[in-house]
Amino acid sequence: MPIALVMAGGKGERLWPVSRRHRPKQFISLLGKTLLRHTVERILPLVGVDRLYVVTQREHLEATLRELPFLPPSHLIFEPVGKNTAPCIGFSAVHLARVFSPGEVMVVLPADHMVFEEERFQEAVSLAVEVAQSGEWLVTFGIPPTHPHTGYGYIRCGELFRKDSRGCVYRGEGFTEKPDLNKAEEYLRSGKYLWNSGIFVWTIGAILSAFKTWAPEISWGLEQIAESLGTPKEEKVLVEVFSTFPSISIDYAVMERASNILVVSASFGWSDVGSWKSLGEILPKDANGNVALGEHIALESRGCILWTRKPVVTFGMEDVVLVEEEDLLFLAPKSRDQDIRRLLAYLRETGRTEYL
Repeated sequence: MPIALVMAGGKGERLWPVSRRHRPKQFISLLGKTLLRHTVERILPLVGVDRLYVVTQREHLEATLRELPFLPPSHLIFEPVGKNTAPCIGFSAVHLARVFSPGEVMVVLPADHMVFEEERFQEAVSLAVEVAQSGEWLVTFGIPPTHPHTGYGYIRCGELFRKDSRGCVYRGEGFTEKPDLNKAEEYLRSGKYLWNSGIFVWTIGAILSAFKTWAPEISWGLEQIAESLGTPKEEKVLVEVFSTFPSISIDYAVMERASNILVVSASFGWSDVGSWKSLGEILPKDANGNVALGEHIALESRGCILWTRKPVVTFGMEDVVLVEEEDLLFLAPKSRDQDIRRLLAYLRETGRTEYL
């Protein structure tokens, strides 16, 4: 039985203003439950509560325990500050290495994604766990693309490594982060590329060894943290060392550099819910492609995404996003949903941080 590590410290900035500092994306309710709760419930049958861990930040402690009241507090791992997925995963692996042997398999999952076919998801994870058990491979999941998405990363698949009723496993030959439209169309035509899901499976020993080989600037700090855990110096060392880590994803730090990558091609209905446009792709639509979480009266309007409490009347509107929060309204073209971080930077620069 593997260990599950759920990463629940992200900001989800591209879903602003619903995702905010006080309520990041993983704590947003979607289809009846928060994204965090969805994530935990889909992996729980494979690991059980005793082998479930969540990594987050202390400011999210109450929200996490409110969503997961069955989780033992000792199974919460706290990052001192968000530094992207590579420091998060390395730090968590060091923690798990104190409890489990290096040969134990860990499944790493973002807390803020959606999966729509949970049985297929669990089959794909069981296949990945079997492949990763040798400790030789770093395994990830690729999603067969349905259209040339420019907001996702892509993985190039090489030769077939293994195939059974649960899916196909390929050698990974390279990662590309969020290509432009022409490149994404080329990838789709080639049939050799999968969307990068950001879900990983490996042994504790394999990922710590990979850090040592491919990200020594992080590995040396992880060794210092490991030596301090359980000692009076733990908190001081953790804060000092973590602050020196680069803010870098596991893809850039390890996966793009390593040669022992395998990719499970997984058709389990997936979205990273990473933008308003991607949210609009997974929620029910009316006959004109409008998505409305409140009452919507529409005339000659199509392709709109409306997250509101009040009823909204639209006339002659196309492909806009309208979000109502208690303290503000947000209106933007849907085509600009990948640029929201520029807007947040503008709010910081102009001192309007109360809206972040």
